[in-house]
Amino acid sequence: NQKKFSPETLLKMNDAYEENLCSEISAQWQALNRSLLLSKLKKFKLAVITNETTRTQICKLRAMDPRSEFFDIVVTSEEVGAEKPNAKIFLELFSRLAVQPENCAMIGDHVEADLVPASQFGVTPIWTTEFLQPKRAEGQRAKLPKDTVVISSLDNILELIR
Repeated sequence: NQKKFSPETLLKMNDAYEENLCSEISAQWQALNRSLLLSKLKKFKLAVITNETTRTQICKLRAMDPRSEFFDIVVTSEEVGAEKPNAKIFLELFSRLAVQPENCAMIGDHVEADLVPASQFGVTPIWTTEFLQPKRAEGQRAKLPKDTVVISSLDNILELIR
């Protein structure tokens, strides 16, 4: 009589999930040519701040940035003990990067979790609608902080820094 969900079965399922996730993220990353974009942004400190678990984010970063070329740090809600929009995760980011918030920009796709708290700290909020369904984007547009820059693709970020 074998158990359906033994620890071994769950670990195999998790391994398969991570392998598929990494493969899909890598394919999307390459299709969008994001390595070229990020190589042009190397003069800036780049960080990831996420509500993902640390393990999932590491898997995604392994697919996007396998040689650790682009991102200076990663801050996950799991390690900080607080999720965006909680101020604690943003304060941890500023501390680890050793930067003042007013010298930062936050590129995000979620108005309440990314852009509103960033703006409250004096960070320049940049809203990307690249991966949002049009209806969802329109629903969030009214909640944007007044100083938000809106871009339709991450590639448009280069136009902002020229």
